Amino acid sequence: MPPKSHPYSLEIPHLKVGQKVKDWKPLYTAATALLEDSQKVAYLPIAVDRSAADQKWAAEASKKDTLKEALAELELRLDGKKSRFQAMGEFCSLQPVNINTAEGLSEFFFEVQEAGKAASQTNDAIALKFLLHIPGGSKLATDLEEKLTANMTDIELVGVFDLAKAKVSKAGRKSE
Repeated sequence: MPPKSHPYSLEIPHLKVGQKVKDWKPLYTAATALLEDSQKVAYLPIAVDRSAADQKWAAEASKKDTLKEALAELELRLDGKKSRFQAMGEFCSLQPVNINTAEGLSEFFFEVQEAGKAASQTNDAIALKFLLHIPGGSKLATDLEEKLTANMTDIELVGVFDLAKAKVSKAGRKSE
């Protein structure tokens, strides 16, 4: 069922033949930023401009509760499951976009964690990937060398993030 009308005009990018859902997701998310999550999900079947089968997968994905779940389902159905090699490539190529804010730092951490888990990386590798891309992270990695082990838990990984976040925010206050 198409979403209810809204008081403004939207330029929603369509998923075209040959385009990966992975590459289209950020465009769709940005274009629908003013909509509520349920509306974003409802627009998916309209935004998929490919074969009838792909449009049916989009309709199935639009039955999910959140946009994140719907896009993950759509990506799995249309792009296929990532190989470990692809997941590792994505993990290794991650770069922070905006780590000058607490929100940007958090987004980067969770992006690294999610990509690391998808690539079957240990928590110490995930922590190092994160730390080596933030200001003061190399020194913090050296200071935490004994704690950064392959068998560290998810809770310990989040603890490393909390330490890094505190260090970056402290450094930001000193520079003001």
